[in-house]
Amino acid sequence: MTRRRLLRNLWVAAGAGAGQGLGRLPQKEGGMTQAELHIERFRRGERFQPPARAFLTGGGVPQEELNVLAYALRTESAPVREEIVRLLADAGYRSDPLFASGGQVIRHPGIIYVLVEYGLAQPDPGRDAALETLQTYVPPDLLAPYGPQLTGDLERTPDSTAFLVIAKGKPPVAVPVVRKLLLMPRWAKQQEARVAAAALGDKGIEKDFVEMFLGAQEAKEKAKLARVLGWIGTEDALRALAGQMRTDLIFEVPRAFRRSVRLDIMAALGYNFPALTFLYENSIRNDQDYARVEQFCEQRFQVQWDRPRPPYLKIQGYPIPAPAR
Repeated sequence: MTRRRLLRNLWVAAGAGAGQGLGRLPQKEGGMTQAELHIERFRRGERFQPPARAFLTGGGVPQEELNVLAYALRTESAPVREEIVRLLADAGYRSDPLFASGGQVIRHPGIIYVLVEYGLAQPDPGRDAALETLQTYVPPDLLAPYGPQLTGDLERTPDSTAFLVIAKGKPPVAVPVVRKLLLMPRWAKQQEARVAAAALGDKGIEKDFVEMFLGAQEAKEKAKLARVLGWIGTEDALRALAGQMRTDLIFEVPRAFRRSVRLDIMAALGYNFPALTFLYENSIRNDQDYARVEQFCEQRFQVQWDRPRPPYLKIQGYPIPAPAR
């Protein structure tokens, strides 16, 4: 298949799969497009250096440039593919309106389409980078339409991040695949595989994680389990997180800093509600900002508090001032 014919196929396919085409094919009067310049650098062994300034105009990567990057993801070597994915990730979240508020979210349909359809095409570091990008930056509702593709990727090459992508998107088609994998010794006790099963409706596994989180009395463990419940993202998991927004646990590194575990709970909720900027850590400046998060928990999850709100703490560096007398 010729390069131009493949580019036209990418254009048509993206229009069907993402609700928006990849746009016009690049027209070159001379010289190289910005995408081609980056690809040439990657071929020489250069690493992508953020930010992707050339692609941060308008709504992210221009459609004609996205064509070129999509074609390269289909045809280039693993090291080049990995750097292209990193470029797309950086351009995707930096060009999103939420970035100005502290968000790191990719909602550009063309970028998401290319990451799924071409980033996952080969089992190499490019695929690993694409999975990491999808899991970290793409909202759950924008992953959901790609259930068959994501499930096929997991079935072909199961790994920890692929399980987390499935957990985030929650495609029903993945249920039998995850169940089958959990029967294998390699995956039976693996945390990310169990997270995917819980996210897809395994109430027994979900209950185990929720009970561990609720019972955790040590700050580091509580924070770690909050992240796991965020990955699961079911209604019960999120309600358990919301109900702990008044925890008084504090993670402390002696002679360095103290940090409220409430921030970790907020981050786990924000993983599932990335458009809610009041869940971003940088939105917390005073006690009323915590109160706003609590109000969301009350309204969305019907939380009722059994303790007063802890004294205000976000992150505090040392030396810690002595309490006022």
